[in-house]
Amino acid sequence: MKNINDYVLQAIENLSDGSLSEEDLEKELKKAEAITKLAEVSIKDKEADTKKAEVDNRKTEMFIKVKMMQAQFTGEAPDFDAIPLQLTTSKEEEAND
Repeated sequence: MKNINDYVLQAIENLSDGSLSEEDLEKELKKAEAITKLAEVSIKDKEADTKKAEVDNRKTEMFIKVKMMQAQFTGEAPDFDAIPLQLTTSKEEEAND
């Protein structure tokens, strides 16, 4: 599958073709507008993915801190095997994508 950047660059190249008729230029403009909208959606999706990853990282950090505090309090080694489901779900979902 082509990268969205390839489509954007192709649209720019097509729009800068000085030999296009007015009708062809109009078609290329409509394509470029559609590509721009898709690119905006793609960027928003990536931003949402990044925010989700940041939240997941914070959850993991908090889980580790809690386990370390429990270990200090009890004097036992921290049990990192009991990772809550919500911390592992995002990694499993990514593997399935």
